[in-house]
Amino acid sequence: MLGAYYSHPRSAAEPSPTDLAEAFGDFLYVIAGPITAGSTLTIRAYRFRNGNFQPVELVPDPEELKG
Repeated sequence: MLGAYYSHPRSAAEPSPTDLAEAFGDFLYVIAGPITAGSTLTIRAYRFRNGNFQPVELVPDPEELKG
């Protein structure tokens, strides 16, 4: 397993204190959530390294966007 994805339907797409408490290893965490209450959904990715979450840039595949 490389990672997991999940949503924060009422909070930003950022790791929560619960995420931090349950995080492990060099795992990719992809989180979906609104930027602010009632706003458009955003998706962000993080790696958990050395006890902290580090943002990972998500780059769309141009071929998939042509659809």
